[in-house]
Amino acid sequence: MVTLADVLSGADKTYQIAGTAKHPHEVTLTAEDMKTLLKGELLRAKSTQGLTHTHRVHVRCAPAEDPPEWVSVCSAEFTGKDEHEVVITAADMDSGTDKTYDVQGLAGHPHKLTLTAADFQKLKKEGAVSIQTSRLDEDSHLHVVIIRYRSPKRG
Repeated sequence: MVTLADVLSGADKTYQIAGTAKHPHEVTLTAEDMKTLLKGELLRAKSTQGLTHTHRVHVRCAPAEDPPEWVSVCSAEFTGKDEHEVVITAADMDSGTDKTYDVQGLAGHPHKLTLTAADFQKLKKEGAVSIQTSRLDEDSHLHVVIIRYRSPKRG
């Protein structure tokens, strides 16, 4: 947990994030990171390596509403080894209207992903869709994304 006092101090701080794991992970937030949090923006970082892996860490000051707007109700698997990500909220699923997402995540390059109203309907009915991201101009690559939704009714 990053406390408000930590954010207000504006100093570098390292946090232990092992949780219940039997191996350690840490994340260091810099003074610049604390400024980002103070502005209410989402901060993306990587943990230190533990065993043979790292973790993606998202840090943001807690909102007044519950659930937070950055909690995804879907899982997404991207082709390739880039670290793209997408957050599809309950509000997005409820609205069911076309929406374009920035799926850059921790990758060094951007992509967009558009879900249409029909895609949202298919997610609700069948639980999964397969979508392609936008292509990059410089190398024409894209990613295929398999998105899975588990409705609250399905448990």
